[in-house]
Amino acid sequence: MERRSFLAATSAGVVGALAGCSGNSNSTDGNGDNSGNDLEVPVSDESELGERLPGYTYHNVAEGQSPSEHDAHVLIADQIQRLGLDVDMQTFEWGTLFTEVTQQYDFNFSGWLRTLGMYSGTRLPEMFHSKNLDPGAGNFTGYENPDLDPLLDEQLSTSDPDRRTELLHEIQAEIADYAGLNPVMYVPNSVVYDQEQVEGWVDAHREYEFALNMTSISVTNEENELRGAWSESIDTLNILGWNNELKIEFHLDQIYDRLVRFDENLQPDEDFSLATDWTLSPEDNAIEYVIREGHTWHDGEPLTAEDVAFSLNYVKENEIPLYNPQTSILDSAEALDETTVRVQFMEGEMPGPIHKQFSWRMPIVPMHIWEGIENPGERSVEAPVGSGPMEVEYWDQGSELALQRNGDHFNPVSFDRRITRIVPEASTQIELLRSGDLNYLSRAAPQQLDSLLEEDQIALEEGSSSAFWLHGMNSREDGLNEKAVRQAITIAVPNTAIVEQIFNGYRTVPEANNIVSPSFGENYNPDTWSPDEGFEPAVSRLQEDGFGWDSDGNLHYPSE
Repeated sequence: MERRSFLAATSAGVVGALAGCSGNSNSTDGNGDNSGNDLEVPVSDESELGERLPGYTYHNVAEGQSPSEHDAHVLIADQIQRLGLDVDMQTFEWGTLFTEVTQQYDFNFSGWLRTLGMYSGTRLPEMFHSKNLDPGAGNFTGYENPDLDPLLDEQLSTSDPDRRTELLHEIQAEIADYAGLNPVMYVPNSVVYDQEQVEGWVDAHREYEFALNMTSISVTNEENELRGAWSESIDTLNILGWNNELKIEFHLDQIYDRLVRFDENLQPDEDFSLATDWTLSPEDNAIEYVIREGHTWHDGEPLTAEDVAFSLNYVKENEIPLYNPQTSILDSAEALDETTVRVQFMEGEMPGPIHKQFSWRMPIVPMHIWEGIENPGERSVEAPVGSGPMEVEYWDQGSELALQRNGDHFNPVSFDRRITRIVPEASTQIELLRSGDLNYLSRAAPQQLDSLLEEDQIALEEGSSSAFWLHGMNSREDGLNEKAVRQAITIAVPNTAIVEQIFNGYRTVPEANNIVSPSFGENYNPDTWSPDEGFEPAVSRLQEDGFGWDSDGNLHYPSE
């Protein structure tokens, strides 16, 4: 796609609403060069110009899958074009986009929803530690800062809450200034639902599809079914597969238990946890967990401390990327008897907020199923065996996934079945909710919420925001490895227009360039880099470092 043509590819309503912030003074000569006389960027003396910056790819989600996000990407790409950069927009289905960016690092610009969970310090090392630079390991923007790595490590291990907060503030300031991964908006956890069929949602600082809500809600339809939708095919049910991170988070959380789960106040809930007690020994860098007696796997086999020890060691030995922050501090786990497991951490690496970053995050899998399997992260799993409050009833890969109630669980769900239907088009999901064929959606398109909420039976539940919709740049690439370029692009992104005019105000504009939202309380740093938003400040930032523009409006490096 040629420069300056992105807005023409989106909806007429968005084009009209955003014309003021996109600018229309530049024209295109058919080769991606600005040929108009009324240029928005200052023309530099040729002697002051170095090489022209290269062209870039922009990975966008398919419009039908997520129209609001698609339109936002179009607008951002248009603003990047205005700065004098050539951008080729490429549209992908969610699964392909996620693989291209997070597995292969084959992108220049991209974005999607990212959650930081209950504790931001767990996710930050995954995305910014230099040990995760290899493809698939998590650091998809290519951030590499030897001064930051020790801070990321220390905040995971310190037991001093004041020191942890101090470290998190320093980390956020460094990441914000780097400007390679930026929040376009904060996204509240939300669910839109048919209140004639479903009730009892709770805000647990997590997405509404997680286990706490599944065990809290009640379903009142004749079938006693909870029915939702997902926009892409579910390719595997492997809890250890990195590429299926979103599927792990949303579809497998009820299938597997965690050592420690939390109530709506983010306090450990012994009644909902696999471990009924735990003893910390900071002087020995160890924890002993007492595992619930009499609990079984879905296939009837007993769940013991040996399964827990095996799971922790197995994930570490096989270097499952999703759990790098946890396994990097784990030394080993040992079953002391049938109900007690001792977890030994690396010397000096006793985790701080232990339950939030380790006990909740690490998956517990059956040893009798996984023992002897090599490369578990690459394995295609169709019939997972877990121990959670729900188990797989059937799976039609291209159509739907059905989970059924595990009546033997210590904290079972109240309904009989949860159906997740594969419905690619967001508009179709909305109509199915309106008709009653679906009874909840955790990701309803904001553009359609106003009209949907006019229906008497439809309600919206919103909770705290641990998520952000990101704009990411691959700083491994020429040009994007320059901080001035990254910061200028970040400044040019029209966050306010995107939230107000594309997302109809159902999101929050960040007050600073910080992916950690204020919902994290004292762990949020409000004093990170926060430049003025707009095109002119973006131009000024490039000029500060000597970048300039030729007579066609193309951006060049400073002259050597």
